[in-house]
Amino acid sequence: MQRYLTHIVLCEGIMHHNAILELGDAGECLISVYDGEIASTEFVSGIIIVCSSAVLEGHISNIAFVAESVNEIGPRAEKIHNYLYDAGLYSKESMTSVLAVESAGKSVKIRELHRL
Repeated sequence: MQRYLTHIVLCEGIMHHNAILELGDAGECLISVYDGEIASTEFVSGIIIVCSSAVLEGHISNIAFVAESVNEIGPRAEKIHNYLYDAGLYSKESMTSVLAVESAGKSVKIRELHRL
């Protein structure tokens, strides 16, 4: 099992603020509100996206472009959410990728955390 604490998790079209994302070995995904520290939890300073594997096939640069257009995390998450929704990347049947969008100065860094 992998566990992440982050500012915002975007999953199935919903924004979860101050959330913990737990990824099970069998591909299950559990999101809960942060209410205290839990051992073996990795902190991701930014946004975690649970979305279609199609993101890895051409959308990463677009997500980075959208994310870099604003500096604050709330509006950044809203813009990414709108992009994912419009591109159809929240499809439940293909929720196979977990990505982290982290701030690196004025730019953002996107990395794959897990493939379900």
